[in-house]
Amino acid sequence: MIILSGGIATRLEGAVMPIYCLLDSNAIGDALENGIEAFDKLATFEFIMGPPEGVHKHYPHENLKINPDMEQYFCPLPTPCFSVLMRCHLQDSDAVMETVRLCLKTHNMLGGLYTVGNDKVYSGCVLLDLSGSGTEFRFNFFQPTITLQQAVEAYNEAFSIKPDP
Repeated sequence: MIILSGGIATRLEGAVMPIYCLLDSNAIGDALENGIEAFDKLATFEFIMGPPEGVHKHYPHENLKINPDMEQYFCPLPTPCFSVLMRCHLQDSDAVMETVRLCLKTHNMLGGLYTVGNDKVYSGCVLLDLSGSGTEFRFNFFQPTITLQQAVEAYNEAFSIKPDP
């Protein structure tokens, strides 16, 4: 399961939203009425651990030009890096997924993160990309080694002025 947090979900109670809500606006009501199995009518998910094929071993910034002489200074792609393959069971899934792509793009631009659950729950994940067409779509994620809050705290601690004892 993929859950959006922050970003476009900010105004919702708890600031979280299952991706099923982007596939069908009635998803939550159906699940409450018919049980969580109702979600399987919309889509099923397969969790794939490890970096996706074709992903550069460094942070995949599109605007980053990697100088071969400087390559040694870039950080390796953090683990865990994983993919989720979604099989969509909707009529006209390409049109639905185009809407989902636009929503996720907005979510990312607003600083939204993802919680991805399988046997283990990965929270605070970043969506690298979404590919696919027809009924199969692949979400590629990574989980940063530190959160934004941890980075801010470390920065503030490092640059705070401390009085001499």
